[in-house]
Order: sequence, then structure tokens, then C-alpha cells
Amino acid sequence: MKNIHLSVATQPSPRQSGLAGVGKSSLLLVALTAASAGEVLRTDIGGWSITDPAAAAADPDVNLLGEFTGTRTKADGSTEPVSASVGALGGGAYRILVRDGGLPGSGQEQPYPELPTGLPNGPDGKPVRLANLCNGKWGRDVEAYGKRGPDGRIAFIACPDTVIAWDYDPAEGGALKPRPPQDKARGEAWGVLARKAPASAGEPPECGEFASPDGSKPVYRARLRPHVGDWFRLVVDVEGKWGGLDGAESAYRYREALVPGTELFGLRSGDRVDAVGAVRNLKATASVVGDVLSGVDGEGRAFNLRRVERSSPTLGAKPPPGAVVLFDGSGTDAWKAPHGASGSKGIAIKEIGGSPALPQGVETVRSFAGQTLHLEYYLLFQPWRRHWERSNSGVFLNGHWEVTIGDSFGYRTERMTWAAGGLFLTAAPSVNAALPPFRWQTYDVELDLKGGTATISVRHNGVATVERKSVKGSTAHGTKDEKGDGGGALILEGFPGGTVWFRNIWLVERPPAP
Repeated sequence: MKNIHLSVATQPSPRQSGLAGVGKSSLLLVALTAASAGEVLRTDIGGWSITDPAAAAADPDVNLLGEFTGTRTKADGSTEPVSASVGALGGGAYRILVRDGGLPGSGQEQPYPELPTGLPNGPDGKPVRLANLCNGKWGRDVEAYGKRGPDGRIAFIACPDTVIAWDYDPAEGGALKPRPPQDKARGEAWGVLARKAPASAGEPPECGEFASPDGSKPVYRARLRPHVGDWFRLVVDVEGKWGGLDGAESAYRYREALVPGTELFGLRSGDRVDAVGAVRNLKATASVVGDVLSGVDGEGRAFNLRRVERSSPTLGAKPPPGAVVLFDGSGTDAWKAPHGASGSKGIAIKEIGGSPALPQGVETVRSFAGQTLHLEYYLLFQPWRRHWERSNSGVFLNGHWEVTIGDSFGYRTERMTWAAGGLFLTAAPSVNAALPPFRWQTYDVELDLKGGTATISVRHNGVATVERKSVKGSTAHGTKDEKGDGGGALILEGFPGGTVWFRNIWLVERPPAP
């Protein structure tokens, strides 16, 4: 094995501390108590943004997420390596992604496949766009899965990555009712969906066609169908977007056909998660109990995996002789705040993850050119947020080229140019090497400059994610290179909420490329 540090979870952790079974009502009490001390912040979308590991220890969503590795049994009885991530979606919902091969950096990981050329037309007759395939139309076309509870209600898990969710409530005439967190960031109200057509013959009574009440806006239509066991599948569409219900379903199905792995969505019950496969993995099932993830994939192959704790091999790396030390926890003289105040009085160091940490939203006092940069960052927990809205920041090399920082753990990041490990809207990471929140993570970046071109390589948690990418001009939101020499300050991007922290920042200056 190379470039990877793994250990089976044997040390006491939040999920083993006796708090793993804490219910949501208890979590709310913990959150409110911590909020009074300024340790928990309300997000603008909904849910809690947990900024303190002690408070997070009481959240079952935090306790169960993580990485797993093990084997899968093939039809001939032999086994092959597989790995998995369990990511939290908030409110007791989880995404489980089981992939061929080992974890990033193990030497057994499988590279992402290339997209085929000549993408076909979508259901509306227009060419399929990558934004639709990868981002699920920013949550407007929704595919969701839910499990019938003892009271007959169905709480749906919306996917792939949307903040919209509905509940089926038999006590309310069988309507579909939206539940928090609502998509406040986009300024739209998600209304109740009333039954318009009954279930088909042989289907459970919950099934049927639903739509917004006559005259209400926006206009939605939905189709509720049986899935597996007590699980149901819901497709919701905004009329006129992607050709109706069939379009909403087809766009997501086509996206899924292009990416590897078994994707499942699950719900927490006590200290375990039970999950069911989505789209092409309709027959897949899985459960997480303690440190074991087991199940059957969409092709009927059984897998059994154990939780591991992966860490970066460059975590805590010491600066070599001649390096420029920008932050070692002792002071902030090398930095200034956006308003220009420099020194310790202008920037507050905080104890985060056991270390003195530098906040986001600062930049270096001096400028740099070519460099080899090392830094470590720490993400807080925002399960309700999606995509780049989770713990958003970025490392702007010389102010021009952004290496993305965000909570990409557990996401499919194929061709996602906003994902951690990549160059923002310029180069997607070749592999998702992100760790869960509440772990220190590393970036090791090489920047070479020649004329007006930057050549950038990125290692995320010790794993190569960008290899010598040539960039002319700045990445999105980067400052313009007015002098044409590529020089500038190192910027740690600020974002509302202050949920990213930094430590152990140093660089070695590199001469111009020949």
C-alpha cells in the first residue's frame, strides 16, 4: 500500500462514547445549549451547522459517517476489493457509495472512467448538458427514496444532491408535504402536492400521481411508486423543465449510467442505518451497524466492509530549511484581514481540532511567485447544505488560481470542477480523496510559472488529484494578473459561516520554469 494511512477503528470515538443512540430531540437540546455559548450556528438553509466537536459527538449523523474497506464476493466465489463512504444528508438520512477497488491512496483504487463523446439528446430533444448530468438541475428535478414508518408516514430522501424533501402523510388525505430544510437560498416555496390519480392495480395505496393544487405556484407533478420492501420511490418535476416526469427521471438515470459504483440512500434507526439502492442499483441493500457495513449490490454480489480511519501521510509535515513559514500557530504577522488590518490584533486564532487555527478570509502580507505549498485545513459539519455550500473556502495561489476547499466527502465528484482536490471550475479532481468533517486534511500544491501560464499539481490528503494542469489566465473569482508575472498574495477565501480553519502553512519558493 502507498500514500495512505489506515487503521481499523478501535479507539473510543463519538459513536462509541455512549452518545450514538441519542435521539433528535436530545440533539436539539445539545444544539441549543451549545448555541447559547456561541458554538453552534444556524445556517441560512436550515438545520444546524455544528462548529464544536463536543456538540457533534451527540449528533448521530456525525457518529455514523465514515469510510469502509473490505471485499465483495463474485459469482465464482472469489473476492475482490471494494471500499465505501457513508455521508450524512441531514435529518437522519445518508448516502452510501460502494466503489470498486480500495480507498484513495491505497494503490487499489479505480480511476474514474472518461465520459463518452457525442452525448445524446435529452428527453426534450436538446443535447444533454454536463450541468444536468452532474448537478441534478440544481435540485429542480428530484428523485427521492423513502421507507414506510410504523405510523404509515414516508419520509423521502431527496437525491442526488438537493435540499428539497417531502413527507407522505396518510393522516392528511395522502398528500405530499414539504419539510425543512427548504431551499431558502434560491427563494422558492415548495408547496404541498395533492393526489391527482390513485395507485395502479397491484400497487400499495400510497402510490399514484400527485400535483400542486389547482392554481398554486410553482406547479409540480410527482409520481410515487413501490421500490423494494417498505421502500418507495418518488420522482418530482417542475412542469416544462426537462420534458415532464419522464424527463426528470431520464436525466438522472443517464447520469447514473456514466459513473461507477453502487449508490444507496438510507435512514438512521437508533445506532444503525438501513439503505436501499438507487436507479440502476434497484436491488441493492446495505446496513451500517457499528463499524461494519454489509449488503448486496445491484448485481446480487455480497460485500462486507469494516470502518477505517484514513489520514494524510503529509499531516504535520515540517517545513524544510529555507521555507517561508506562514502560520505555525504562534502568531498572524504574515497575514492581514480583508480590510487590511495585520498582526495578531486583527485576526483571531482559535483552538480547533486540538490545534491553534487560522480563520478563513485572510491573505498574506507579502506576494509570492512559483512555489511548493503545504497547508492543513479543518471542516465543520453542515449536513443540510449541498455541493459547494458545505464548508466553502478555497486556496487562491497568488490570488489568481483557486484550489477548491469544501465538504466533498461521500459525493460522486466525477467531473465536478467545484469539488475538493480540484481547481475551481477549471479541473475536476481525478479521484475524491476528501475525508469526513472534523479531521485535519492536507493540500500539497506545486505552482510553476512561465510567461502567462501557470502549471499546477495538487495532492489532496497525499493523493494526486490534479497533475500538471496548465492554466492561462485566472480561475473563476481569481484576481487578474495585472503585471503578467503570476505573482500575488496567498488568499484563504472567506465565506459566510466561518466553517473552515487552517494550520501548518508553509511554502518553498520555486524559480521560474525554464
